[in-house]
Amino acid sequence: MLSQAVRLLRQARLGVMAERLEQWVADPVSVTASQTECVMALVEALLAERTTQRQRSFARRSALPANVSLAAVRTHPAGKHALTARVLSNLATCDWVRAGRSIVVTGPTQAGKSFLAMALAQEATLAKLSTRYLRTSHWVAKCEQAASSQAVLDDIRALTKVKLLVLDDFATQVADARHSHWLREVLDARECAGVSTLIVATPPMEEWDERFEDKLAADAIVGRALQAHYRLQLP
Repeated sequence: MLSQAVRLLRQARLGVMAERLEQWVADPVSVTASQTECVMALVEALLAERTTQRQRSFARRSALPANVSLAAVRTHPAGKHALTARVLSNLATCDWVRAGRSIVVTGPTQAGKSFLAMALAQEATLAKLSTRYLRTSHWVAKCEQAASSQAVLDDIRALTKVKLLVLDDFATQVADARHSHWLREVLDARECAGVSTLIVATPPMEEWDERFEDKLAADAIVGRALQAHYRLQLP
């Protein structure tokens, strides 16, 4: 009877339940358990597997490395826009992503900006929140190669559906008028959709006006950044 049940579960592509059933029968403690408890154990195993698969799917789509963790992020005791332990603890809850709030992280090269951004995105992924990590220059280059302006707009709409978008290396290079417009469109669309954006930049925000040739776009981009819920300056 056991072998038949296991076979049927596998035929139904419920291998995780088949494995759990075999474990259940082999466990001496299960002898005194009820059939209801057995069914609950099988269902719990299935739900846990589906949760794991969903997290793996989010991780693949987010393009994040697996070796990042908030535990390795360095905090600072105090200071304006400092990443204190309290701020990091609040960010770790991912409530800011659920609420559609945004973050701007600035600081010199090798300050740990990208690592922090990827670690926060990893936490969001583990919290079952869809995440996408992009290097701004790579995304702009992709838009340049797009077959049409409509293809760029379609990509922007797709990015709007993601709960957390990380734009790394932001304002590193001077963006021409078209690039400025695309970046403004992304930020505007995400603001209207009420979803979170995490911007990572080496230049301080005071220098961003000079990084966008389209001054109207520059004003809009800086304005969006100034509205960020958290502005973090890493030393």
